[in-house]
Amino acid sequence: MTKFFPTAPALALAAVLALQACSTHPALTEAQALAAGGRTEEGVLRLERAMREAPAERELRVEYFRQRDATLGQLLGQAQAEQLARRPEPARSLYERALGLDANNARAKAGLADILAQRRIEAMMGDVRASLDK
Repeated sequence: MTKFFPTAPALALAAVLALQACSTHPALTEAQALAAGGRTEEGVLRLERAMREAPAERELRVEYFRQRDATLGQLLGQAQAEQLARRPEPARSLYERALGLDANNARAKAGLADILAQRRIEAMMGDVRASLDK
C-alpha cells in the first residue's frame, strides 16, 4: 500500500484556495459597518464602487444588488407613506435618494412625477380661488 504525501506546491495551492474561500472583500466589511451605523445608502454606494473595481467578484455583485434592493424598498416605502400623509417635501427627498441608488427606478420617477403634478394642481386651484374672490 502506497501512502500519498502531497507535494509542497500542492499544499501551497490548497492553502491559498482555503484562504480565498474564507476571506471576504474589504468592501463587504465596510458596507456592513456602514449599514450597522445607519448609513445604508453609503454602504450600497461603497459596494457599487467595489463591484466596478472588481467586476469578477461574484460575492460583491450579489451583495450589492441585495443591499441596494433592500435599501430601495425602504426608501420607496417611506416615500409613499410620506406622500399619502400629504407631506410632499419629505417624500420628494426620499424619492430623490432612491434615484441616487438607481437612476432608472420607475417607482421613484413616478412618485416624483405625482408630487410635481399635485403641485401644479394646487397652484391652479389657488389661481381659481383667487379669481373667484375678485
